[in-house]
Amino acid sequence: MIDADPAPGCTRKSGTPAIANTSLRLGVVALLCAGLVGCQAMVVDTLRDISRGDFPPQLPRMEERLCSELTGKGITVTKALETAIPTNEGEARMFEPAFWSEQFTNPTAGNLAATDRSVLFVPSEGVAGIRIPYELVTSVELQQGSFTSASPAIIVKSLCGRIDTFTLPQSQDSINVDPNATMAAATHLKSRVAAFQATTLKVTDTPH
Repeated sequence: MIDADPAPGCTRKSGTPAIANTSLRLGVVALLCAGLVGCQAMVVDTLRDISRGDFPPQLPRMEERLCSELTGKGITVTKALETAIPTNEGEARMFEPAFWSEQFTNPTAGNLAATDRSVLFVPSEGVAGIRIPYELVTSVELQQGSFTSASPAIIVKSLCGRIDTFTLPQSQDSINVDPNATMAAATHLKSRVAAFQATTLKVTDTPH
């Protein structure tokens, strides 16, 4: 899981997990940033700071810029009642049953799905679900326990400061997490996001 940003005036030294994670996060942001005026220059500055062993202050600004740009294009996280699996996003892989929670909210029961373009949570009838397009995703990590539970959880971080948590229980009537199923879902979701973003980069880099 990506470490929190350091306090103002603080830096992180090279060779630490924080810098390694920052480099991975930068790779995703740089990919999404391609083609935006002024954004690529910030990528260069950020790489320079990482090479010096400093935490790059440009990275949060890049993410803010991307959030604004993509939102302006209508690419946003959507929450809606009766969320359904899109029919135009390729084959959907379902993980059921599952739980979803936003920051500081109680878990919602339903089904987790990964398509070629987004991760979705489809809840019970009458409850709002969510769709997170891969354009916005900056990381998918398997968190091995938290402050409230020792069970693993899938943490999806996306632009605009959003964090969503998914877990897979052992059965429909159980609240106990199935570690193997949760790990498998995290691995699959990571591969879907990586494949989409790699394709996006190829399209962006294609000469016109």
